[in-house]
Amino acid sequence: MRLRRREVRGPSPVFSPLAATGRMAYIYALDREDGGMFKVRIDYGECEDSRNCYEICPEDVFEVSGSTISVVQEEHCTGCYLCVENCPTGAITVD
Repeated sequence: MRLRRREVRGPSPVFSPLAATGRMAYIYALDREDGGMFKVRIDYGECEDSRNCYEICPEDVFEVSGSTISVVQEEHCTGCYLCVENCPTGAITVD
């Protein structure tokens, strides 16, 4: 896999120490060598509906409908793993 840099503007309520400054943050995303997509999964037995994944994802992979979080745009996942790192229960996997 190879790394590529993506620029993200604006604060992130969960992760970014730059939230108060509005400065540029960089997310390093992985490109899959095989050209395939990343697979994002939520283990609903483990999920406590913290919504961290929804709030942190720079690519809008997740959607909240009522009290349910769903993966709706898996093809947009860049493999930055911010959702995995910020999930308090480890309910999210990215392959």
